[in-house]
Amino acid sequence: MEYFFKTDIIDLLVDFVFGERKPGDVQMGGSYAQPNFTPLNKVITLCLSQTEMIKKYEKQAAVNQLMTKSSFLKKALEENVEKDDFAQQITDWCKENFKMSKKLSKIFLKAFAMTANIQKYLKAVKKFLCIKDSM
Repeated sequence: MEYFFKTDIIDLLVDFVFGERKPGDVQMGGSYAQPNFTPLNKVITLCLSQTEMIKKYEKQAAVNQLMTKSSFLKKALEENVEKDDFAQQITDWCKENFKMSKKLSKIFLKAFAMTANIQKYLKAVKKFLCIKDSM
């Protein structure tokens, strides 16, 4: 983990997976097959759970910027929703943060509408609904 934060590789991964397309960029995948970024998303999500490292290497601004990307939140939720530590991470992101709470609420509702397996989301939703804050 220390290496990822020292070398700013997290910023490169986020830009690679979720960055804006620039003119001249090569498009990966197509209508037939999309690239599998699951391992990269897991690394990014794991790094976001390292609050001490984020503070030590002053990455809070980058984390906040990433949290505004609905595409990241949706992917992270799909891939990590059943994990206890990710459910706790959701509560940390949303505590005293109305904008993030609203964004995650929308993502949860869309996920419920799009999947037949709502059971896997219940652990994260329970933590999300039980956030103790002033809102």
